[in-house]
Amino acid sequence: KYDGFTTRIQSMPNRPKNKFNRIPKLTKDGKLDPSEFQPHAFMPLWSLTLSVLFLSLVIGFYARNPPIAQESLPLERVLAKAHQYLSDPEGVIIGRKLGGNQNRFDVGVVLGARLNETDFQPSLRLQSRVRHAVDGFCYGEVEHLIFSGASGKKVVGDGRKRPSEAAAMFEFALATVERAPKMSGRKAEEYRCPIERERFSEAKRDENGNAYYVGEDKNGDQFTWVLEEKSFSTKENAELSLNAIVTREWNSVAVSTSHFHQFRSKRVFLKAIETRRLSKVKVKMLKQVQESSYSRHKDGRERTREFAIGQFDFVRELLAICYYKIRRWI
Repeated sequence: KYDGFTTRIQSMPNRPKNKFNRIPKLTKDGKLDPSEFQPHAFMPLWSLTLSVLFLSLVIGFYARNPPIAQESLPLERVLAKAHQYLSDPEGVIIGRKLGGNQNRFDVGVVLGARLNETDFQPSLRLQSRVRHAVDGFCYGEVEHLIFSGASGKKVVGDGRKRPSEAAAMFEFALATVERAPKMSGRKAEEYRCPIERERFSEAKRDENGNAYYVGEDKNGDQFTWVLEEKSFSTKENAELSLNAIVTREWNSVAVSTSHFHQFRSKRVFLKAIETRRLSKVKVKMLKQVQESSYSRHKDGRERTREFAIGQFDFVRELLAICYYKIRRWI
């Protein structure tokens, strides 16, 4: 059976015999003897080892050199599309033009979200909400602002006091208007920023118990920033913010929140308005057109954390919509 093969091997001049140029050992039933070297048996292990090594190098590279924008990788683009699926198609864009002012609102309401556990500063997603509202405020399309959100645990394990989401948003917004660029030209009068901290009054309390600050922009016009620090849910955000809105007789409202949160937020506000018969109050959602550019990551760990939180927020929001629907809150 192997005579031809044996003859060819024996005719090879001065060829040292090894396990690759000799006749392999066979068992009685014609199969390869287990003692023989079988390189194909080790191929899965080699493939797995090389694949793990390659993936480690790729992940290490992107961890050291993360992309700038949140939607720069395919998975994050899919996540952004999922969030936009829950956004409001009738949302408005404000603050992106000097002049015209096609959208004018009495007040902008910024809904709270989580704070960073390390320094209690607004998270990247919450910073985006505040910046969109402040952008409209500086361009004169939003007259006043309400920051809505309570605090979770007021004291953490190491004894530090956690500020409310509203207070953290207020401080971030204040720093944003202080650093706002100066405008020049014939339309610069419509731009209200920058505004120094000294132009804000001391904190006062209204009849609803909310702290508020009265400020004066560079054009000499007064405005009010309200801190609603009692709400722990979207439903309470809407109801308590409407208390401040009705007290000051504001009618047109622009709500700034993330895309994935807009579907439920809009319906909660509309339900609260319908329940209280506030026919004069009109609500619009702000499109988060610059959410990705505002969500810049410092390193790969932060970027991975934000991506995981984004996935969790989307799933949780779907469950929250079902719960609110069952309770007839939307």
